Amino acid sequence: MADGESVLSQLELILRRVIYNMEEYKGYRIVSDGTNLKRIRAMAQGKVPKDLEGLYTNTSFARLAIDRVVGTKETKKNGKTK
Repeated sequence: MADGESVLSQLELILRRVIYNMEEYKGYRIVSDGTNLKRIRAMAQGKVPKDLEGLYTNTSFARLAIDRVVGTKETKKNGKTK
């Protein structure tokens, strides 16, 4: 049954990407704004950090921005860099 559940979750992710032009990445949603540009939204009722506001030309650039912000948060939390 576990394999069936993983297949269903993979199908759900594919449908979200295709139908809603949305992708989840590290606690954020990358969504299409109706054009070819992407925006980053919070998954829950949180605010998106100022560093992530704006438009991105593709999903890869949005992911890089999220990685940069998430890495900064981890550094601040731990007090040291990796």
